[in-house]
Amino acid sequence: YSSTEVKKSINSITSEKIAGGILSLLGIDYKFDYETVFVGSLFVNKQVEVIPQTIADIDFYPMSIRMDYHFNERNLVQQFSTTDKPINIITNKPISEAALLKIRKRIECIYYLIEDDENPAFIEKAKRFQIPFKLMSYMEKSKIQDKKLKYMDLAPIFKQKIADPKEIKELKNEDLSSLYYFSNKRVLNKGKIYLSKAGYDAGQPHESKDSPQKIVDSEDFWKELDCFKIVRKVS
Repeated sequence: YSSTEVKKSINSITSEKIAGGILSLLGIDYKFDYETVFVGSLFVNKQVEVIPQTIADIDFYPMSIRMDYHFNERNLVQQFSTTDKPINIITNKPISEAALLKIRKRIECIYYLIEDDENPAFIEKAKRFQIPFKLMSYMEKSKIQDKKLKYMDLAPIFKQKIADPKEIKELKNEDLSSLYYFSNKRVLNKGKIYLSKAGYDAGQPHESKDSPQKIVDSEDFWKELDCFKIVRKVS
């Protein structure tokens, strides 16, 4: 998540151009299976997300627990015991005081997703416990404006953008069904690894470390576009 409303891609020199230049200098013949179409601004920042349906046996930083995907306070608390590193929490529901007290010293930040059914008392509690937090929302600007009065003494609400491929110059003329993506994310659930929330919802676990997956043309996919590198197959 980003605390800014405007995000930019970092399409300058693609990885295959860099690698190709090096291989050419070495006199090595080469052929790439994919070519880069778009690189999101967060793609270089690797991250792990855990869906707390079960406990993931992993010690990685940065790690986020996605309580907005599956809300389970017991597993949330247990997940903190798997590492001594700080952990982020992303949630759209209030977390109980009892759970917060057990893990508050290890919480790096709570990202609270403001939706129609929100609770300012939860953020007041986080502030009282000196837990860092940020307020985010995918709602329309007019709805966010209505919510701002409730949180004006706590923190600003940052509107999160859902990317529209028709408005992105690198993608607007592409056949999306022919594109693939690499991700900076590894989403863990029940022993399986996914590249995105959209991939998780589509039941597409990531089974090959070096291979991309087909784009999932859904709202959840475009929410995370800054985390992806979009590529096309070289014929």
